[in-house]
Amino acid sequence: MDENTPVYTPIHVDCAYLTSTCAEPEVAFQLLKWLTYGVEGNLQRLDIFAARGDAQAAGDDTKLLKTWFIPCTQNSEVLAKFEENPHLTEGFKALYRSTANSIRGDLNKILPGYSAIFTDEVNALIISVRNGEASAADVGPQIDALVNPALAEQLAAFYEKVK
Repeated sequence: MDENTPVYTPIHVDCAYLTSTCAEPEVAFQLLKWLTYGVEGNLQRLDIFAARGDAQAAGDDTKLLKTWFIPCTQNSEVLAKFEENPHLTEGFKALYRSTANSIRGDLNKILPGYSAIFTDEVNALIISVRNGEASAADVGPQIDALVNPALAEQLAAFYEKVK
């Protein structure tokens, strides 16, 4: 791979939903916007995370105290504020700047019946490519033959439930 080849980084995506039975849909939408892609909410959250110090702890444990988060917007004001966070490494900054080349790394969140689709057999084929034991070109058709019918079956069952 040369320096001009883009790197496709798997990203983890959190989801937020607003249901049709919500009593206050406009209020709920404004909260979801603030929590997710809204400029004001992202700027305020960045202030909160930047203000946290490395010495702060939750009891004796620092594992649950994050001093950063990665916004889900490319708004220029949010990007500038993100870059100013004193806790960010250059790696996190590079990751944020590369989101245009990202891929979903958490398909289990959006594919109904994920575990019925990506079975041990499919995972073994994927791992064989990762380990250099097989080529993606050779394994791809085998994975397609296993995954596509299972995916169609799971999607049909899902759509039937949500009619």
